Amino acid sequence: MEPFIRVVLLLLFVTSRHSLCERISYDGDIVITIDALEGDERLGTVLDIFNKHIPLQEQDVWKEPSTTQPGFFRLPLKYKTDVLNSLDSAGIAYSVKIEDIGRLIRKAEEENEAIKAQRNGISRNIVGTFPRLDEVIEWMNNISIQYPELASTFSIGNTAFGRPQQVLKLGLNGGNKWRVWVDAAMHAREWLSPTTAIYITDQLIQGYANGDPEIINFLTVLDFHILIISNPDGYEYTHTDDRLWRKNRRPTTDTCTGVDLNRNFAFQWGGS
Repeated sequence: MEPFIRVVLLLLFVTSRHSLCERISYDGDIVITIDALEGDERLGTVLDIFNKHIPLQEQDVWKEPSTTQPGFFRLPLKYKTDVLNSLDSAGIAYSVKIEDIGRLIRKAEEENEAIKAQRNGISRNIVGTFPRLDEVIEWMNNISIQYPELASTFSIGNTAFGRPQQVLKLGLNGGNKWRVWVDAAMHAREWLSPTTAIYITDQLIQGYANGDPEIINFLTVLDFHILIISNPDGYEYTHTDDRLWRKNRRPTTDTCTGVDLNRNFAFQWGGS
């Protein structure tokens, strides 16, 4: 299996709590890659083609191409033919990386079921999985109960839908120490992000439990603050309604929902 496809399988991992018929369908959608472009004019041509054929609210640029880097685009089924024909006419080289996103989602769901079967339904073992928010919170609470001298949890607030933004703190001996901040799932659909944060957390926990001197030194001189699910509303929405939803779920206007959280920090935004 190609590395790109392997990564996307993880990104599109779907749980089985909700049937696919309840979710937005991506059957027939494709992902294309466009090679690095020579000059800004060629980039403008590509963007003009997308703007011509795909409404702005339905465009999904996974990575914008540049003069040095390729770009990745999702093409909805109903616009696919027009976009590809226009790219051909403009002499823009492209290749299809994923031929059917919906099929890939279903394949990932089957793999999820296999993982669950291997673990014999032990829901608390979330390391190496793509868990739901309630499972993450339960897991963090269990860690704080099992290792009270090391771990504690606290909330930094609730979302627009009342879900907690729960932080796990890991550290020994108290005192005024340097702090390491880890956040994940800022973009709801990027499920590899919280899985990575869970893995980092587990490595610290297991290292402490097994007496690893390097890990114990880290935990002695540093405090780790880990926000595994930064975007709880959006993350849950990817499980229940739209696997590729990116933003949070806060209504912004009568017709628009959600903002990209990483672009809304009140710290030197737009500065130089």
